[in-house]
Amino acid sequence: MKRSYLVVLALVLGLGFGTAYGQDEAITKQADIKKLLGITGASNTGLRVFSQVIGMFQRAHSDVPEVVWIEMVSEAEAKVDAFVMEMLVPIYDKHLTHADIKELIAFYETPVGRKLLAVMPQMHRESRTAGEIWGREFARTVQERLAEKGYE
Repeated sequence: MKRSYLVVLALVLGLGFGTAYGQDEAITKQADIKKLLGITGASNTGLRVFSQVIGMFQRAHSDVPEVVWIEMVSEAEAKVDAFVMEMLVPIYDKHLTHADIKELIAFYETPVGRKLLAVMPQMHRESRTAGEIWGREFARTVQERLAEKGYE
């Protein structure tokens, strides 16, 4: 009987420590995801997109005073960290293991990783332009083929 209590006690303690370890691991993983997002500039990207959207609204609503737009940008800057935690961390957590996150952090902290981060915005712009050119050429080819077959 005494042995049964000891077995049950050992199981309960083991589960408790396992749960605590699992929670610590989840917290550490989330902290590492936030670090990765900081290294890659995810927060800054969100702010840039927001600024572009605000710019479109400013052009459409030229009667709104500049102070209103400045206020909105300030609000967005204050909320970007919460956005990262609430929206982006769970996505990274879902698709990447903690080991993946650690390896990505290690990579982005290398000289070539930092270089990639520095040139990536320009690479994206150039890739988007190349895709647009290719898309127009492809569309023209499709139209020509359809015309050749008698469709207009």
